[in-house]
Formats: sequence, structure tokens, C-alpha cells
Amino acid sequence: VITYVGGITIVLEDRVAGSNEAGQPRMEILEPTVFPCVGDTIWGGSDSAFIVSDGVEYPYKREGYTKLRQDW
Repeated sequence: VITYVGGITIVLEDRVAGSNEAGQPRMEILEPTVFPCVGDTIWGGSDSAFIVSDGVEYPYKREGYTKLRQDW
């Protein structure tokens, strides 16, 4: 995880078999209030995504291919 003013960048290393394994290796979370931890799940589609941490789903909107913004 790389932190900077206004967001964090996470490096994606493991992917679920059958997922877009050739997809982007990094995602930026803009203005986060919840920080994902190693082992948390990130999933979603072309315009939304979820980070699942400690059994709680946090919704995000996708902005382009590599940016997520909280949606709650």
C-alpha cells in the first residue's frame, strides 16, 4: 500500500481464478476513510466496486480503470 495526500494506492497481487488476470496491477482509493488490509477482498464491475473488510462491504464508484471513490 502506498499512501499519499488525498488517497492510497494498493498493489494487487492475487486474483481469483477466471478473473481479469491481465487487468490493472494497482488501484487508487481517493479520499479514503476505510483502509483495506492484506486479505481483504475487492470486487466489482465496470462502474462500481466493493471492498470487503471484516465481513463488511464498503461500496465504491469506479472512476476510469484504476480509481475508486467511496460511495456511502
